[in-house]
Amino acid sequence: ENRLPIYVGKSNTLRQRVLSHFSADHALAKEMNISQQVRDIEWIECAGEIDALITEARLIKEKQPTLNRQLRRNSEFCSWRLSDLGSGLLQPQLVY
Repeated sequence: ENRLPIYVGKSNTLRQRVLSHFSADHALAKEMNISQQVRDIEWIECAGEIDALITEARLIKEKQPTLNRQLRRNSEFCSWRLSDLGSGLLQPQLVY
């Protein structure tokens, strides 16, 4: 209703992943409540697994969905950069 996301996730098989969220919605009151909150589902195609992981993490940081608690809590986002040392040598460097 307010267009705020409740969950951000990734999947190789979108249909199967979406259905898995609704298959046990009667087992717990919490799951039933979540399934009743869903109004629409949006998706983004990614170039591969790494792109999907980065996109998922970025969207969770930006949108702060209520059900993605673990990635939401971690305020640090970092990655590795490969610095060219010349002669074909690369040095990994952690970047925050």
